[in-house]
Parts: sequence; structure tokens; C-alpha cells
Amino acid sequence: GDAAFDEAVGNLLDPFEAPQDDVTPTGRAGEILRDGTIAVAPDRDTITEMAVEGEKRLHWSLMVTMIVVFSLIGWLVGTILPPLVGGMGLFLLAGLGLWLGERWIPNPNMRILGVTWVIISMKLLYGLAIDLHHWGTLSAYAPTGISAEASLGGILVGLVGLNIFIAHHHDEDAIAAQATLVTLALASGAGAFYGEVGLALMIGIATLLLHGLALMRKSGNLASLGIAASNLWIGVHALSNNWSILGLEILRFDDALLLFLLMTFVNVVNATMAARFYKSTNWFSAAFSVVGLGRPGLWGVSVGLGMVGALMAIAAHRSETGYALAQVILLAAAFGGSYLAVRGVPIKRLQTHLIYPLPVLILMLVGLELGLVDLSSLGLSAYAIFAIGATVVTGYALLKHQTAVSDHVLWLGGLVIIILLTILVPADDVQGGRFLLLGVGSVCAGLAMLALLRNSPNLAGVSILAPWLWVLAFATDLETRVVNADVIPIQFAEWDLAFFLAAIVLLQQPVNQRLGATGVNLASRLLGMSEISTRLRDSGLFRLWNIGLLASLVGILAIIRPGALSSEGLALVFFILLGVHIGAEISGRHQNNPQFLILSFGISALILQWRFGLDAIWLIFITLSTLPLVSAELERLQEWLAGADSVERGADDIGPCPQPERIISLQMGMAAASALLFYISKSGAEKAELSIIYWWPSATLTAWIFVVTVAAILALYLPRAATFERLLQPALSCIILLVALIVAVNDGAYGAWPFWAALALFTLSGAWLATQGEIRSGIASVARREQRIQEFATTTATPAVTAATAAAQDDLDIASQVAPAPSSSAEAAGASSVLASRGEGVQMFDPRIIELAEKQKKRRHRSGSIGQHDLIAGDIHHRPVIVLTFVIGLLAGTTWWSFFSGQGEAMLAIGGVMSLLFIGLSRWRAGTLNLRLPDIAGIEAPIAWTMLGLAITYLAGRLSLTYVATDDQLSLLILVLAVTILAGFSLLERDDLPIRIPSAIEWILFILAGTRVITFLLGGRMPTPLRVDPLDGDLLLWILPWGLQELILVGVVLAWDWIESQRLQRDLPDHRSAGGRALIVVLVALISLGPALLLAIGLALRRAIDWDQPALGMVSLPLILVAWVALESWSIIPSAGILDVVPVVVALTAVALVIFSVAKVRLHWTTAWLWDAQILLPIVALIALGEHSSALVISILAFSLMAWVSGVLQHRRGWRIIGALNLLSAWLIAIFSLQSGRFDPVSALAMLVATGILLGVVTWLNQAYEAELAAD
Repeated sequence: GDAAFDEAVGNLLDPFEAPQDDVTPTGRAGEILRDGTIAVAPDRDTITEMAVEGEKRLHWSLMVTMIVVFSLIGWLVGTILPPLVGGMGLFLLAGLGLWLGERWIPNPNMRILGVTWVIISMKLLYGLAIDLHHWGTLSAYAPTGISAEASLGGILVGLVGLNIFIAHHHDEDAIAAQATLVTLALASGAGAFYGEVGLALMIGIATLLLHGLALMRKSGNLASLGIAASNLWIGVHALSNNWSILGLEILRFDDALLLFLLMTFVNVVNATMAARFYKSTNWFSAAFSVVGLGRPGLWGVSVGLGMVGALMAIAAHRSETGYALAQVILLAAAFGGSYLAVRGVPIKRLQTHLIYPLPVLILMLVGLELGLVDLSSLGLSAYAIFAIGATVVTGYALLKHQTAVSDHVLWLGGLVIIILLTILVPADDVQGGRFLLLGVGSVCAGLAMLALLRNSPNLAGVSILAPWLWVLAFATDLETRVVNADVIPIQFAEWDLAFFLAAIVLLQQPVNQRLGATGVNLASRLLGMSEISTRLRDSGLFRLWNIGLLASLVGILAIIRPGALSSEGLALVFFILLGVHIGAEISGRHQNNPQFLILSFGISALILQWRFGLDAIWLIFITLSTLPLVSAELERLQEWLAGADSVERGADDIGPCPQPERIISLQMGMAAASALLFYISKSGAEKAELSIIYWWPSATLTAWIFVVTVAAILALYLPRAATFERLLQPALSCIILLVALIVAVNDGAYGAWPFWAALALFTLSGAWLATQGEIRSGIASVARREQRIQEFATTTATPAVTAATAAAQDDLDIASQVAPAPSSSAEAAGASSVLASRGEGVQMFDPRIIELAEKQKKRRHRSGSIGQHDLIAGDIHHRPVIVLTFVIGLLAGTTWWSFFSGQGEAMLAIGGVMSLLFIGLSRWRAGTLNLRLPDIAGIEAPIAWTMLGLAITYLAGRLSLTYVATDDQLSLLILVLAVTILAGFSLLERDDLPIRIPSAIEWILFILAGTRVITFLLGGRMPTPLRVDPLDGDLLLWILPWGLQELILVGVVLAWDWIESQRLQRDLPDHRSAGGRALIVVLVALISLGPALLLAIGLALRRAIDWDQPALGMVSLPLILVAWVALESWSIIPSAGILDVVPVVVALTAVALVIFSVAKVRLHWTTAWLWDAQILLPIVALIALGEHSSALVISILAFSLMAWVSGVLQHRRGWRIIGALNLLSAWLIAIFSLQSGRFDPVSALAMLVATGILLGVVTWLNQAYEAELAAD
């Protein structure tokens, strides 16, 4: 075959790929080059494939589901009903299925459905035969001298013949495949009566039958199924401990020679068939293609699946090393010769080198095992001698034709060898573990060498990642290991594992040096979005350098534990990993992403420090990994500055300015975290300790290491601090680092000197930073405003532009009075274009105006105009830093006092009154400056912070350390009054009330709902939501707080609706969207005791129709149940029968609305009501019919049918998928309930019938609308 394309393996996805030039196409369909162009038209990715072919595949899945469902129906009919009725029912149902198949299969549009019914019919007939044996019918009516078991076998063989006849009659592989699997099951059944020899003969006959059918039908599907199934069947019997599966006894092979000869025969036949059909299409290859993993050839996919079963047989005899090796070499010989034949090696050469010698070796093995020849003097078993001879023969054949072997086979073979080494090498002691590590390491080193020799990205990626994946599977903790230690016991010495990890880390250096730009093939078909895969490719995240680093760090974190690595071994591995990657980054051979390296090493070091301590080493590692990177970035900054000063270089040549301050800030942040972990370790829980074989620093020396290391970081940073563009970020990081250091070393056990040294570092660093540049405490708002106004006045001073400015500003101010929120960006953009385009016949344009106009547009959603200069200076505010500081300090004090003393009511009153004074002061100050206060979500910042502070004070009082009675809600009364007063105060002297009122309402609801939820969740001595009777308690402490809150909620709801009506009457645009309105209703539901919520729901449903917002109606309708549950707690309202009626009425309303919207073809309303039905139907089932175990399942099936029918009639794939998911959910619930013992057979049959009706209707609709759905 062609060296570039391996016909045996096929079009298998390359897991790794080499980068291409910017504009050089690789020929892959859909590849996006770095210049943004696409050289070859793309294939359909997974999303597009699902959009085009998804309906057919969904239909196929329904067919499979129908097979399972009717099989279960047949089983229940055969077990629940009397034998005569059950037998007649199964026979008639099978006859119906065969008749439907005969009618539908000739019709191309109905073929799949017809094939499904034929498969169902044959399954029912097989089941009927087994039921006849179970009922005793065969025992009663079997001919004399013939046992019931023999009669059953004869009937099943006859049915297999009928099955094959029907498959040929309809020319359908799927029907024939059913017969092949039944044949293998018959082989297992024969083993139970005729022993191992009968079992082996039947498996051999079944294998010949499978491949005979494949040859007769020229079917790659049956050939691949035979290769995979035959080996899997042998593997199951080899591993079996005389298991019993569904009543079928799985006999174990105890005769080793018989098993070996069976494997020889079956795999020789399988290898021959794989070579014969390697170009044929098959189901397995198509399945790989569907999920975007390429399209492997029949040889590759069938042999790969067959090897799973073969490995099971090998694992069953792993303790017998010679026997296991003989099995491995047998497989290598059989499939190696088959592979070479597919790759074009002449059969004559294979006959000489492989085909003729192998039978001789097998005959020799048989002679040795039977004692015909005695070679015991050699000290080797017969299988070991065979393994040696077969290795020589197979190795010679493969080496002789090595040029025919592709990269795919090499790396797949390497992985298989690693797996076999793990299975076969006994590593339950240290010596065996050492040999296993040497073997795995040698294979990975060999793959790396081949990668360098062949310049292969695939081999490079596998050689880097395979050892770490192996480590994760076999070297992690025994309790959490991927492969259980009871299955494969493995033991490693600490230094053996450390040297192995160090070696595979060092292996990354030469491979990445040559092929480090290799990247993971993200399989754009699998992702479904080539744009995402292209961005990930260009980011370099999945290049071999980076994924090798991540795999190494994840592997180290996973395997490290006491007994796995010593402290010194861990330090050695981490140091080598750091040196390999940091050295490559400094030399320019990495991915040029120092921040990624710092984050990777830093986070890993902090995790290890948290788990195991060893504090001294991690800060050193963090510093060692960052200092070289910071130094390199500083050098790049100097080069950039030199280039920027050169007049001969343009901005494009210079590139973006390097920002070492970001790396330094990250470095100091990691160091600060390490220092805090050092401090926490003194009082935290005892950590797992790694063994210390040689020496480790004491606690005092560790403290000095922290001081010296931080001093080294500061020595690099401080002299260059003034050159950074951003001073604040690294300065704050420096302060945090020094504070963390002082806290960490402030311990008398370390002596006083480390603490004083840290304090000196803090003092000196602070003085140095103060001399370099101060952090300004405030902003001169007035100066900024005047400067901007003056700037625009001087730059737009021409008469025409000045007139246009005034005209545009007047237009905007008038618009703000009539319509506070512009209808679109065209309003602001239009004003700015007038402002910038009126000159002396010459069009002028200032982009800053557009930016300011966009900011103004955003402000208009929650605030009005400041007047003449709103466009130019409307975004400049007075920031009351001092007032906010006092308010926050005051409320922090009230919160503390409320929590520790329990005097929540007094603290709320004091905090509210004093904060109101500060708020008034800030508003007065802003007014004198002719500026506004900054807003937080439409309300002035001081008021917003005060509301939040009062809410926290209230929570502290309810969660107080002292006793707080649940029936004492005086603090709630004060909170409601305070929040309402503050919201009203925010509206005083405002001329933009239509915009401010909704924001004030939102803040009231957020505060009250938030405190209600938090107090309930944290046990804040509050009654259960929806279970409050506002009339059962003291007037002042209970009735008045709840009553006033409900009255305020009613007022809030009415005020919100009044704003809505005003906007509708004036034809103003929507200001909150459906989500905002729905949130209001939900917040009311969290607070209300019933009446306010019912009012809110009614008004919301009306506004949903007015604004044509189905989402609002969708949220509001189910909340009716919440309102009624809340009203049920009122002592004056009778509750008898309410909960039994209201959910049913609401659910039926939702169903009726779905039917109405489908009939009227109102798609977006259908979606809303369907979601309501999804919620309400199961609730109705649980409340009204909860005593019936199947009610919930049938209600979900009913919704599934409704969603599926709506999806088909309205051509909406999403709802068809949701219907399928509900079908799956219903049956998962059914299975869970069945396991819990809640289902009786009658309920199960009812659910199966419901499912059958659902599938029948859906499949009929899919067939009726097949053309429309395919076009959709």
C-alpha cells in the first residue's frame, strides 16, 4: 500500500499533528489557515452531521428501543400470563412482526421499520422456545429418548436456520447478525452439557458459520462482527469462574492446550478474513466516523476489538508467564502476517518467512505438551519454547518488511506492548516493579527514538503522554487506582519510581526540542466547531510542550503519597521538570507563554505544600521558576523601549509592549500564598508526611529561607518598579507578599530575627515605593469634567460644529425628557454624526463622540440626563470615598454588635438613621459640585451600600450567638421600613422617575428575598417559607411585620405595573426584557405570603401578552401553585381539597395552551407552555396519583409524546430531542423504582404498553414527515 496511507488501519484520526506554514494547506478538508482562509471545502462536522443525518439516526435509535421494549413485553407476557395464553400471544406477536416486515421492507421509506419488526419477531420466537422449556412443555412432548435440552437445542438451531433464510430473503445484514450472536450463545450452552471439548468445537463451528455467512453475502459487517465476537467469546470463557449470565452457564477453559489451539484456529481464520475484507465497509468503522474519530479500516477496527477478547484470555493466564507470552506471540504472528499482506507484501514471501514455519512450531508445541518429545532438560516449558521460536520467526518477518509498517501501527503497537508488559510482568514485589519500570521506560524511549528518526508527530505525542497515562493508571494510590490493585498488584520502590519519573521528564527535552510544536489534533468534527479548534490551535495550549507539562504535573499530583516518593525524590523530579521547561522558555523553544508556566508550576507547588508540607522547597521552586522568566521579560521590555525610541522602526515592527509587571505580580501572589500556607501549617490538621531519607531543613531554617527568597524577589522588582506602565498591580502584590511573610514568620519558635527581618523588608519596600510614585486616594471629579468639556470645546470650535453640537445636545436632552431610554443606538449615533459632520463642505468625524454616545445610551436605561453636558461629561461622578468609608465602618460595627449581643432591632435602627444622615451629606456635596453620585444597578452607591449593610446587620441579628425567638419578627419590620425609606429617599429630587422607580423596586425585592433565603438556609430562626400564618401571633412582633411586608409587596407590584402601563401607552421601548420581569415575579414568590404573589402572577401574565414575551408567562404559570401553598397556611382559608384540584387545573391549562399554540402555529409560545407542562405533569402525578408507582413514569411518557408530536408538527428538532430525553428519563426512573421493589409486573406491563404506544406514534410521524424533517 501507499506509505502515506495505511489501508489496514484506515483513515484513523491522527492524535497529533505538526504545524504548517501560515498559508500552506495540508489538504485536510475544512482546515483554517493562520491567515483565516480555508484551502479545502470543509467536511460536515458533528453538529452539521447531526443536523443533516440526525433524524435518521434518532429514528434508528427508536427502532432499537422498540426491539428492547417489545422483547420485554414478550418476556412479561411469557412469565406473567398462563402458558397457553402467553405462548399464543408471543406466537401471534411474532407473526405480526414478520408480516409487517414482509410488507414494509420492500418499501425503501419503511425498510428500517420493517427490519426492526423482523428482528423483534425472531427475538420473540427465540424467547418462545426458551419459555417452552421453562414451562416444561418440551419435557412433556419431546420424542422418546430425546431430552428436553436436546429438543431445545434442535429448535434453536432450526430458528437460526430460519433467521438466516429470512436474512437472505430480505438481503439484510442486521437480521443475519442476530443469527450469528445466537449461534455463539448456543456454543456456550453446548459447553454446559458437553464440556470443554464440546464448547471449543462449537465456538470453532460458530466462527466458521459467521465467516461463511460473511463470504456468502460478501459482507464486511458480518466479517468484522465475527472477528470481534469470536475472540470476545473466547476471552469471556477463559476469564470465567463458571459464571451464570441470564441462566446461561459460562464454562471455564481448564485445559490450557485446548484453549491455545482454539485461539490459534480462531485467530488464523480471523486474520485471514481481516485481510480478505480489509477494503469493505462495516458498522464499526461507520460508528468511529460518526463521532469524528476518522474512518478506520475493517482490518484495524475488527482486529482492535478482537484483541480485547484475546487480552482477556491472556489475562486469565498471566501468572503462567510462558503460556501468556506464547499467546501474545501467536496473536502477533497471526495478525502481523495479515497486516503485511494488506500492506502489499507478496504472499510467497510471507509463506517462506511466516506461514510455513508457524504450523511447524505449533506441531512441536503439541508434541511437547503430549510428552512425545522431552526437552525438560532445557528448563523451559513447552509454551516458552514456542514463544521463543515464534518470536524469532515473527520478528524476522516484521523487520524484513519494516518499511511497510506505518506510524499508526508503531504507536498502537507500543501501547499494546506497554499493556502486555503490565499484565504479564509479575510486579507484586520491588524487584518485579523495577523490571516493569525498565520495560515501560524502554518502550517509551524506543517510541521517542522512532519519533525523532521518522519525524513523526504521532510517535512524539505518544512517547510523551503514554508513560504519564500509565503512571496514572498503575502508580497511584491503591485505594483509588484506575486499575484495581487486586487485579494487577504492582509495587514500586520510592527511588525506583523517582528515577523513572525523572527519566520520562528528561525524555521530553529531545522530543520537544525537535517536535515540540506538535499539537493535539482537536478533531474539528468531534468538536463540531472548526472555529474553536482553530483558536485552540493558534493559542498553543495543546502543543506538545504544554500538554507534556500538564501531564507531568497532573501525574505527580496523582501519585505522590507516603510510600510512593520520598521528599528528596519529589524535589528531584520537580526540579528536573522545572529545568526542562523553564530552560526551553528562556532559550525561546517553548510556547512563549511565561504566565502559563508560572501558573502551572505555582498552583502545583501550592497543592503539594498544602498536602504534604515541605514548606522550604516550594517557595524556592516558585522563585526559581519565575525569576528567569521575569528577567527575560525585563530584557524584552528594554529592547522594546529601545525600539520605540528609534525613529527608523514603525509601530508594527515594534509590536505590543512587554508587561513584566504582570509576571511579577503573579510571582509575588504565588509566593504570598506559599507563605500563608506555611503559617496555616502550624495550626492546621496534621499532614501526610513523605519519608526523608537524607536531610530536610528545620522550621527555623525554613523561616529564614522564606525571608531570603522574598528579599531576592524584591531585589529584582524594586529597582525597576518606576519603569512599569502599571504601578498599582505589582505594588499591591508586593504589600500582600510582605504582610503574608510577616504573618508567616511571626512565631517565637523561629526566634525574633526572621520577624524583624521581614518587618525591615516591609519598611524599606514601602519607603522605596512611596518615593517612586504614590497611589492617589481620590479623583478630582470636577477637574476631570472641566478638562473634558474644555477639550471638546477647543477641538470642535468651528462655528458650524459648535452649532451642530448644541443642536445635537438639545435633541438628546429633549429626547431624554420624553423617552428616557433611546429606542436604539441610531439615536445617539445620529446625534454624534451631526456633531461631527457639519463643516465647510468637508465631512469631519471624531470617534470619541461615538464612544461617549454609547456610554450615554447605557446610562439612560437606569438614569436620566444631567442637562447640558450629559453627552460629554455624564459619565463623570462625585465619588464620596469618605462617606462610604464611614458608612461601611458604621454598618460593620452594627453587624458585629448585632451578632454577638443579639440586639438586632436596635442596631438596625441606629445603622439606618445614621446612614441616612451620611447619605444626605453625600447628596448635598454632590449637588454643590453639580455632579451626580455613582450608581449601582440604578440606585445611588451610598444608598446601595447602606441597604446591603442593613441586610447583613439583619442577618447577623437573626443568626446571633444569643437566643432569638422565631415568633419575634420586630427586626423584619425595621428592615422592611428601612429599605423602603431608603428606596424612597433615592427617588427624591429626581426628574427621571420612570427609570429610577423600577431600579428602586428591584433593590427592595433583592434585599428582602435575599435575607429571607439566607436566614432559612443558615437556620436564622425564621419560619419555613410558604408555611407562615400572618394572623397567628403577637400584633407587634408577628402580625404587623408580616402584614406590612405583604402590603409593601402589593404596592411594589402595583407600582411596577403602573410603570409598565405608562411605557405601553407612550409606545416606549422595553426596558427590562422578559428575564427582568420574570425575576421580579420570582422574587415576589420568595417573599410573599400569597396575595401579593397572586397579584404579581396575574399582572405578569397580562404583560406577557402585551409585550409578547412567552418566557414571562412560562415562569408565572407554575408559580400559581406556590401562591396556593402559601395561602393554605392562613388559618382563615379552608385548605381541604385545594392541593388536589389546583395542580390538576394548572397542568391541564398548560396542556391546553400547548395544543392551542400548536394549532395556531405560535412557535415561541409553544416552547413556553411545553416547559410548563414538563414541570407540572410530574407534579400532578406525584400529588394526585402518588400511591400508584407507575404514575410518574407514565406522566413523563405523556409529556415525551406531547413534546415529540409538537417537534414533528412544527419541525423543531430540539423538542424531538427533549422528547427522546424524557423517554430515557422515564425508563431510568422505572429501572430505579424496579430495583427498590416498588413495581409490580402489572405496572411494568402498563409502562411498557405506554412506551410502545409512544414509539408507535413517533415512528409513524417520522415516516409521514420524513422529507420535511430531512429538509429541516
